Amino acid sequence: MNTLLKLAITFSIVMASGCQSFHFLPDETQQISQTQDFQYPYQPTAGKAMVYVVRPNVYLGIVPFNVYLDSKDDMAEMGYNTSNEYVYFEVEPGEHTIFSNSATWYEKNIKMKAGEILVLEQQQGAFATHQLISLSESAAKFRIMKASPGKII
Repeated sequence: MNTLLKLAITFSIVMASGCQSFHFLPDETQQISQTQDFQYPYQPTAGKAMVYVVRPNVYLGIVPFNVYLDSKDDMAEMGYNTSNEYVYFEVEPGEHTIFSNSATWYEKNIKMKAGEILVLEQQQGAFATHQLISLSESAAKFRIMKASPGKII
């Protein structure tokens, strides 16, 4: 097999599997230990709920992942994340849809209560595909603690 073909196969494998968001996440005991004194930097105001959307991966982080609330319209954009960043925004209690966009759209339906904080992770797949996953409290605090604010709109 020639060198160029080997390089192409290796690149394809890396792009198909290596892009995924395997950014280090310690086991739950370590997460709890490291975040026991951590407070989220932004809390919901009275009668509202807070949503954080975090993108922990560092590979191909220059491609922004935009976040929208309840619509794909430009006016519904809350901000975007690149590498190891988060956006945050308040929502009214009730049902909402969070949309995330890079090369593809992904959506997640959520139901929020007043005072609640929800952290979703933009888990990257191959070729800027992704999904939004809900995180446990300890994983959520760990991710936000290690990330920086993204671009808030």
